[in-house]
Amino acid sequence: CRKQEDGTWFVTDCEAGAETVVIPAQYEGAPVTGIGADAFAECWRLRSVTVPEGVEMIGSGAFFRCIALRSLTLPSTVKQIGAGAFDCCVQLGELDVSKTQLSGLNGFWGCLSLTTLKVPDGLQALPSFSLRGRLINNTSGIFSLTVYGYAGTAVERQARERGYTFISLGEHVHTWGEGAVTLEPTCVTPGDITRTCTVC
Repeated sequence: CRKQEDGTWFVTDCEAGAETVVIPAQYEGAPVTGIGADAFAECWRLRSVTVPEGVEMIGSGAFFRCIALRSLTLPSTVKQIGAGAFDCCVQLGELDVSKTQLSGLNGFWGCLSLTTLKVPDGLQALPSFSLRGRLINNTSGIFSLTVYGYAGTAVERQARERGYTFISLGEHVHTWGEGAVTLEPTCVTPGDITRTCTVC
């Protein structure tokens, strides 16, 4: 682990040959709030990781080429996942980030075994899935994905456009922006303000 300036800890590496890892919620009396960049990269035998509540950030390449990792559920406290965090996790079949606070999720490269992706209501766009630099979708014949998300969101629209199976976890709760004046008021007529959902 590496101690941060605020006194919390980041996980920085993995014991060679580890197959199961349980990340503690606290280390030396202080909370563990992150998984550092490349922390578990190329831990080839790693099959299972338990991430506790309190972890807010997962660094770039954190699980890069964890070729034995099959599923992962992230806690509600996660706010950010770095680029390439799950690239080349060739056996990763299920990723559940549905309880996280993520608004964005980076692309996945070489994760052709992924069949189930569960996403939160606040996610603004689906990640891309690629192989050798080319976007792949359900119509490619080599990739079949079911997305669990919220009805009426951009995620649902994108999932259907790409040919993924979409299963609703519930109705989307709109988050309204501040709005913009679309019609200036006058002394005798009212004006209009249009607000749009920051997620849709």
